[in-house]
Amino acid sequence: MKLPNYFYTYFLANFLKFQCLSHQKLTFPYKGMAAFYYYSSTSSPPPQKRPFLDGKRKKMKIIGKDSVSPDSFLFTFSIGDYTELGLPICQHLKVFSPNPTGKVPGQWNGKPTESGSEIFRKYTPISHSVASAAQLIIKVYRKDENPSFPDGGKVSQYFETLEVGDFIDVDGPVGKMTYLGKGVFLKDGKTHTFKKLALLAGGTGITPHFQLISAILEDSRDNTEMRLIYASKTEKDIFLRKEFDELEKNSNGQFKITYTIDKATKDWPHESGYINTNMIQKYMPGPSEDTLVIMCGPNAMKLQAIVPSLKELGYDFNFVWNF
Repeated sequence: MKLPNYFYTYFLANFLKFQCLSHQKLTFPYKGMAAFYYYSSTSSPPPQKRPFLDGKRKKMKIIGKDSVSPDSFLFTFSIGDYTELGLPICQHLKVFSPNPTGKVPGQWNGKPTESGSEIFRKYTPISHSVASAAQLIIKVYRKDENPSFPDGGKVSQYFETLEVGDFIDVDGPVGKMTYLGKGVFLKDGKTHTFKKLALLAGGTGITPHFQLISAILEDSRDNTEMRLIYASKTEKDIFLRKEFDELEKNSNGQFKITYTIDKATKDWPHESGYINTNMIQKYMPGPSEDTLVIMCGPNAMKLQAIVPSLKELGYDFNFVWNF
């Protein structure tokens, strides 16, 4: 007899809750999962959906902060009594932060700074849109670590100062596109249908891809084919690697991932270097009316590596989109 999905969710939620209450030592990702499931699980379904995100500015409380690499953290947030986050697939959160002062007045990393006392950046949670908690992976760009960016990242350094119990201000949903399921995207008021997705990501630009891929594979009726090239600086900088490998393993060929890193060791079995023409030609579905290319990552990677390669291979840029 096949048990319903909510049975397994309920079992895992209460197992992790017990671990929290009994003060068992947990490691990443289970520490973040424990906080996530403790706050998101319920013993009975809610009588009515109450999405947290409704286009108004609100506060989320940090209930977990776990280091996932030397410069990155997994943040877990409670959304209070709301029944779900309410974030459509391919949409994002606005996160607000104070606007810091750079080393040179009026400048940030050598360019004119944003005006005002407050700024925002867009982030994509890795948690499911219907979960009553949210998880963000934040890569911190610290000052004085890169000569080209002496001031570092404004909002990422703000995140690093936050601790469990603090609140952040958010707004949403925001985004240029929405995935409706079964290969159908909504963009600029029009629907577009594709059979294949060519996904190109770098660094923390992987998070919206993870959200989309997870949603497609969770729907047994969705047969959209997905191929992903994920670029990172080093092997240690690969986010969600275990999760991606598990998704690929259980997808029956529907999803395949290729890793490439800048600094590869001799025993590294995957690709090395920036995403290039050869990689795209080797691993991605070719140009066709059935193929959509979606990329997310540093602008330098997109403009200097990905875009020239896509042009050389003849992809239609009407269907080369950015998250």
